[in-house]
Amino acid sequence: MSDDRLIVALDVPHAVAGLALAERLGDAVGFYKIGLGMLTGGGLALAMELKGDHGKRIFLDMKLFDIGATIEAAVRGLAQFDLDFLTVHGDPHVVRAAKEGAAGSSLKILAVTVLTSLDRADL
Repeated sequence: MSDDRLIVALDVPHAVAGLALAERLGDAVGFYKIGLGMLTGGGLALAMELKGDHGKRIFLDMKLFDIGATIEAAVRGLAQFDLDFLTVHGDPHVVRAAKEGAAGSSLKILAVTVLTSLDRADL
């Protein structure tokens, strides 16, 4: 039985490696994070497979940042995949647009206010 308090980061170069890892972990893990780095390596297809075929929960860590109309359209497009969480940058206009894009879906928006890679000098 999986514990949804544990989210495993599929920080691997492509979907084939991500699926192999998820299959090795099996039922022990029910929640996965797929980041921006894997997006061009089949990350969205992997998210859909893990969600649809394996019943896993998906956290898409994109940290989206753009003008409101673009964010709203992007989130609306991603919301159709029935994912669980999506990250956006924490600027108020981005969060508002993401909320509009996710309206009517079960997608939850997480706002990232500070990147963990930043240090005091960056702030």
